[in-house]
Amino acid sequence: MDILFQFGEFTIQGSTFVSDLTVALIGAAVGGVIAAGVAILMYKRQRVQEFDETLFYILLLLRSVEDELKTDVANINEFISDVNTNSSELPLLKQKASYDIKRLVERIDQYRGLIAYIQKGGDQTKFKELYSILDFYNEVMIQIREQLSKEKNFDYQRKLELTKITDRLQDEIYFNQGELNEKHNQLFVKMQPIFDSVKFEEDKTKDVKFWNENFIVPLRKIFDEHKNVYTNSWSWDLSKAQTIYKEIEVKNKLVGKAFAEYVEILKAQPGKLERHETIIKALLPKTFLKLLEQSSTDSI
Repeated sequence: MDILFQFGEFTIQGSTFVSDLTVALIGAAVGGVIAAGVAILMYKRQRVQEFDETLFYILLLLRSVEDELKTDVANINEFISDVNTNSSELPLLKQKASYDIKRLVERIDQYRGLIAYIQKGGDQTKFKELYSILDFYNEVMIQIREQLSKEKNFDYQRKLELTKITDRLQDEIYFNQGELNEKHNQLFVKMQPIFDSVKFEEDKTKDVKFWNENFIVPLRKIFDEHKNVYTNSWSWDLSKAQTIYKEIEVKNKLVGKAFAEYVEILKAQPGKLERHETIIKALLPKTFLKLLEQSSTDSI
């Protein structure tokens, strides 16, 4: 290697050091760019995969919620039918043990879902519309449960009041049956079959219709035909019991009508959810759609 000095400068003649260094630096730079590009590409693919998985999860929950909604409508219709058959009773409302609506509305990260929806080409307004439907359905079912709880409490309290009247009346009649038999024998004889028909019916709050038809109504008719010191007071008690019974029936019929209105509201929701399901399916790759088909087949 020759080192030449010229006008206070020097050069290295015949050296490959500079060229080697340049090549190394260029190679490192290119390698770094490629590595960075690969990393970015892998990150983007990973993000796309995450978006697909998020939308797929939402889609699975959405399908389950559609089934849950249809089941709720069927159960409420059955409840209404039972009320119409016997308006003196408020039956239990069957409920499917599913928490998918809560997972969608309360637990799943809606922001993450929105980002995935937009990044896959979805319309933000459509996503918000979907969640407004889910929120509405959730709130309606909460309202139904809360209303039914209040109505059942009212129903129970009125039946309890009716039961107290019939219990007190039975006690008074039994206490005075000796004098009734002696002084009002015809009245006593007419009353006896009525008491025989109800003496084994201990659960009075279970079926007030039975007590109204077999105790309150026929006994009041007899008391109206045989007025005396006893029957005048007892007729007033029976009149009050009849009023309570009518209140129970009227109130329960109103509950049935209110729930029929809920049904009309809920019946429109599955169709709306199905339209949004179609939109989400269009945003997913075929591999996820095949998984969806398999999950549907397995659930049959």
